Amino acid sequence: MQIMESYRIRCRYRKTGDARFISGRNIQKIFERILRRADVPLRFTEGFSPHPRMSFGAPLPVNVTGTNEYFDFYATEKFDPDILSARMNSFSPEGIIFRSVKFQVEEPGRPGGSDIFAVYQIRHKSLDRSLLESFGRIEDAGPGHADILVRVNNFSHKAMLSLLCEGKITCINREILDMDTGEYERHIQDIDK
Repeated sequence: MQIMESYRIRCRYRKTGDARFISGRNIQKIFERILRRADVPLRFTEGFSPHPRMSFGAPLPVNVTGTNEYFDFYATEKFDPDILSARMNSFSPEGIIFRSVKFQVEEPGRPGGSDIFAVYQIRHKSLDRSLLESFGRIEDAGPGHADILVRVNNFSHKAMLSLLCEGKITCINREILDMDTGEYERHIQDIDK
C-alpha cells in the first residue's frame, strides 16, 4: 500500500451579513463545495464512505458574525495559496470572504483545540456590567458596546443569544485570536486557567 503525501492547509475567513444565518453544518457543506469547485486536490478519508479530510473549530452560532474564523483541510498536492484564496472567494456566497490560505509547516493542533480565545464584540441596549462580566473578561466597554474576552472551547452562547432574541443585544461579532500574532499574548496574559 502506497502512502499518499498530504499537506495541511489553514483557511481564515470572515462570515458577515446574511451569511450569519448559515449554520455550522451548512458552512461545512458549503466549504466542501467551494473547495471542489476551485479544483483543490483534496485528501479524502479512507473507508466505506470517503469524504474530504477537513477540521473545523468551534462553530459560530446562527445570527453571530465572525471576522477571524478558520478551518483546516488536507490536500494531496502543493499549490499557490494566493491563487486558491482568490478562486475560493469567486465561488463563495455573499458574506463569506476568505482572508488567507496557508500551508501549515508543523501540526498546529485541530482548530477547536485547547485554549482558543476570542473577543466578542457586543452592541447592546444598556446591559448591566455584571451581566456582561458573566460572559467573560471585559476588554473594553462603553455606552452601548462591550468587547469581551472568552475562552471559546466550553463557552455556551445560550445566555448571549437569548439576549439577542429579546432585543437587548443588537449585534454580536466574534473574532478568534490568532496565536501567530502578539494580539493573542496581549489578550490572555492575565487569564486564570
